[in-house]
Amino acid sequence: MAACVLALLAAGCTSQGGVPDRDAPGGRPPVVGAPAVVPSALGDFRVAVDHEQSPAPGPAGAGKLAWRTTWRLSWSPVPGATSYAVHYGTNEGAGGGPGEVRSEPELQVDAAAGTSTAAALDDDRNAALLFTSSQLLVSVSARSDAGEGPRSLWFPVGDVPPTGRPIGSRSLGEQSEG
Repeated sequence: MAACVLALLAAGCTSQGGVPDRDAPGGRPPVVGAPAVVPSALGDFRVAVDHEQSPAPGPAGAGKLAWRTTWRLSWSPVPGATSYAVHYGTNEGAGGGPGEVRSEPELQVDAAAGTSTAAALDDDRNAALLFTSSQLLVSVSARSDAGEGPRSLWFPVGDVPPTGRPIGSRSLGEQSEG
């Protein structure tokens, strides 16, 4: 046993009775895989909304449309990331760990839904999205076996600037100056 410990310290042991692997460079066993690295920050964020609508069901829905709006946040994949953590914040603050872990660099949130007349559809949908964007924020980070990378800015769910690039904030409740 002492010989194997000394051999392990000096040159490494194999599973074959403590004999060093002489075929490996330097007489040591080959290193398997590279060490895990904490992922870098996420970038190239994009936002969009998808709208669905259909005739509202039932007698109370006669002449109305049932609608749902899904807000999508996407970002460039991070090399070495095994997943992405999604952190949620509300107008009352953020809490705890991530609310969701995703494997793909995209998040979809049902941001608004309702029933409206055709004439009021756009106004109702815009008002509902404005309300959601004032109440719910998300921040995302990349994860690997070595840990979690830095979080992104906080993005308001439902907000879609004309450029498709979200406007974020460094902290909950922080207002821009200028």
